[in-house]
Amino acid sequence: MSKAPSLCWVFNAQFTEIGGAGNRFRAEVDYFASRYQRVNVMCRGTIPAARFDQNFRLKTPTRLLPIFCLEVLARAFVLGLRKKPIVFIVHDPISLIGVAAAAKLVRRARVFLVVHGPMSLEQEWLADKRLKRVAIWMRRGTETIAYALADRLLVVSEYEMKYLREEFGLGSNVRLIRNGIPVQRFSKQPSDAIRSVLGGDDSSVLIGNIGHLYTYRGLSTLIRALALTKELAQDISLKLAVVGSGTEENLARFKNEVQSAGVTDQVTFIGDRLDIPEVLATCDIYAERFSSQVDGVGIAIMEAMATGLPVITGQDWVTSALLSGGENCVLVQKENSEALANALIFLAQNPLQRRRIGENARRKAFELFSSEAMLANCEKEYVLTAFDR
Repeated sequence: MSKAPSLCWVFNAQFTEIGGAGNRFRAEVDYFASRYQRVNVMCRGTIPAARFDQNFRLKTPTRLLPIFCLEVLARAFVLGLRKKPIVFIVHDPISLIGVAAAAKLVRRARVFLVVHGPMSLEQEWLADKRLKRVAIWMRRGTETIAYALADRLLVVSEYEMKYLREEFGLGSNVRLIRNGIPVQRFSKQPSDAIRSVLGGDDSSVLIGNIGHLYTYRGLSTLIRALALTKELAQDISLKLAVVGSGTEENLARFKNEVQSAGVTDQVTFIGDRLDIPEVLATCDIYAERFSSQVDGVGIAIMEAMATGLPVITGQDWVTSALLSGGENCVLVQKENSEALANALIFLAQNPLQRRRIGENARRKAFELFSSEAMLANCEKEYVLTAFDR
């Protein structure tokens, strides 16, 4: 351990950021802080200083890009002046530019970029029409520079691997370290109090949907499917709990869709919660990712599987390769509300099938998505082989 390089994590977001990138960032930091005594952290918001060797709170707004890059460069350079070799693990492309510039000024430094999602594509989907071209150009340029400066690119799923290969022609310098979750944390008991907050009751089947209220996550398809279930199976009561935050515009959009679909009494928008293991344990079904824009198995799906929930998700080249429809999940055609409605009805009417698929899902989560496997691979990259050529 004494010969290990110094480690610094960089993340242009709050230390407590909720979501896939924030979860991965904290999991890595917590693991290495306990295993290698102290590490360094550079991010926004309040940082638990006592746990780390040095921490730097980023203060410059990202929109002031040149100044922001200079701030990151200066802080990274201070760490790089130490005699000990240093590895920077950066969790966003914008920060990497300043870090890489600092790394060029010191003798022994490596810069790894963890790629969370296709940034320029996602910004294209989210950007205002008037600003879309400018946003795409800026994001694409930032990504191109960051990918060129990084010593190694670590993608969190097969989806990002395909994106780097097809959009940027990258492959030789890319490693896949799939996102992982602390599977044991998701062994909670259902809570009647939480179920009430989520809009469920003893006579209903409660569907969970967790994540940011982005339009490309397929929530619209789920809302339409919920409306169809009222026509196709009047003998069942389905309730949907949407857990997560988003822009006021997107929240208003989804609430309007719920009202137009006539399912206002069946859908509850919860907002962000920190007790996700308890929330999932209280649901009966989990349903997410029905948009054709995004492929793969997200963090929330992994967590739902680890909880032992039967998961309904969209069928694509990643989910078809990793999961088995009818065994450890239910796969449906994306953008197909009728197929999704039939899947919801099937699970709602068959509690034994819900239990069987959920138990298989939990075993699959242990096999594929454990944080232990993820962190062991991270350790190999950041410490054991970081300076191998």
